[in-house]
Amino acid sequence: MSQNLLTPNGILRFFNPSTNTDTYKPTVQINAIKKCGAGGGANKNKLLVSDGAHFTTMLSVGDDIDKVIADDTVKKNAIVKIERYNVTSSNNKHFVLILEVAILSYPEQKIGNPMKLTDEQIQGEVNKTTSVNSVSSTVSTYSTGGMAGATPSGTPGNIYPIQSLNPYQNKWTIKARVTKKSDIRTWSNARGEGKLFSLELMDESGEIRCTGFTEAVDKFYNLVEQDYVYYISRCSLKTANKQYTAIKNDYEMTINSDTTIVKCEEVDTGVPQIKLDFTKISDLESCENNSFVDIIGIATDMGDVQSLTARSSGKQLTKREVKLQDRSGAAVSLTLWGNDAEKFDTALTYPVISVKAAKVSDFGGRSLSVSFNSTLQVNPDNEVSHELKGWYESSGKNETVRQMSSSQGMGGGGSIETAHKTFVEVKEAKLQDKPEYFSNNAAIVFVKKDNCMY
Repeated sequence: MSQNLLTPNGILRFFNPSTNTDTYKPTVQINAIKKCGAGGGANKNKLLVSDGAHFTTMLSVGDDIDKVIADDTVKKNAIVKIERYNVTSSNNKHFVLILEVAILSYPEQKIGNPMKLTDEQIQGEVNKTTSVNSVSSTVSTYSTGGMAGATPSGTPGNIYPIQSLNPYQNKWTIKARVTKKSDIRTWSNARGEGKLFSLELMDESGEIRCTGFTEAVDKFYNLVEQDYVYYISRCSLKTANKQYTAIKNDYEMTINSDTTIVKCEEVDTGVPQIKLDFTKISDLESCENNSFVDIIGIATDMGDVQSLTARSSGKQLTKREVKLQDRSGAAVSLTLWGNDAEKFDTALTYPVISVKAAKVSDFGGRSLSVSFNSTLQVNPDNEVSHELKGWYESSGKNETVRQMSSSQGMGGGGSIETAHKTFVEVKEAKLQDKPEYFSNNAAIVFVKKDNCMY
């Protein structure tokens, strides 16, 4: 097959500083694929990419390309046009991160006899000088004290996709939307006192969590706004603590004394809005306890605010139970906590509730809660919300609904569907670790008086 199908010197040109990453869209061949993981994490698919004369290893980044690799749309020897990419470096080595490709054809064999591109060849291309036109725009620099701001020349360059970040890099800038900004939380222990806040950041390649402590709270908290886009650089990167985040990224960012945050003032930022992958309420039975799901439903019942005392800390907490129903023919209880519970407007008539990263519990069948990892939206202005609202008002409110949760704390009736079983039947069933629910009518024949309260 003719080598003319591929872009001449297409691989080397990725590393030339004069190459415009926005307009350069070479045609290359995928000679091999090593599937290392699909989307969201630090593991990326490795692709052996050739222009017929040279080949090198590239990494796929983001859900778009990882999905077409996972379903074999992109496969060995496929000829593709690389629509979007980025170039990064680590430990003096340079890599191409592929964000999006267009499939052109599927030849049966490799084109040409390509040779491996050496590190010396790549470095030689990187070292080539070129005149770079600076891009100027109006930006707002959010930095005070020791936290350095952006240079006055304008918008930062060398934008990296979030999913390309790792702890071995130190010179990078991301362009990301703040999809969530937490409240300020405080702590006090034997080592002292402090405060922190966190941001959830998103670009077209993925998401990452960013945390600021004490000094960063004072300098950045009131300046960074949710739903806006920012250029962020010089944060520290470390392995993510999955206990505190539901974001699918193996790393997280920490604001330090060198961090720079610059607001993007472009009208069209090119950064997408919050991404949600909704789970049907009827499918919650198959979700693991303590896992996180995106959920959307109609609030058909809203309980009153309740006060309780946390057993571990003795703190006073407030909560509210809301029953959600969707088109799957099921309803589930959603628990709101703190400000979400207190500020929830119960005067709304059957509002649409959308939650990113609602926590799944097997308490009382299946139930959900809004945790500090979650993002709650009431009547979001999007197509899914409007369609769900229209369905409920036209026919949904008259449909029979299967209750996934018990009705504790709710204003309405209903309970989780359970079968009646005798104790013998329960014993013979040999139940496993997964909870099973049943009803039974029995007489109490003995009450142990010692240590009956705990």
